[in-house]
Amino acid sequence: MSLVRKCDTLIVDVRDNGIGIMEGKIFDPKSLGLIGIRERVLLLGGEALISGKPGEGTLVRVILPIEKGAIPNTSDVD
Repeated sequence: MSLVRKCDTLIVDVRDNGIGIMEGKIFDPKSLGLIGIRERVLLLGGEALISGKPGEGTLVRVILPIEKGAIPNTSDVD
């Protein structure tokens, strides 16, 4: 996993070294987890990119805009 800030953008990469997602599964309506990722990222004004290579694993990249002057959430989580 990597987390990088570039100017006003936050880029999160999560990858594995598994079998690699097949292209047909990336937009499959039964892939509810991937649909959920895309929906949540879209609500934040971002983009989710999902790719895979057979035998090399899967990459989920989330690109989110960071508003200028945004204050990080510092509230305690219970």
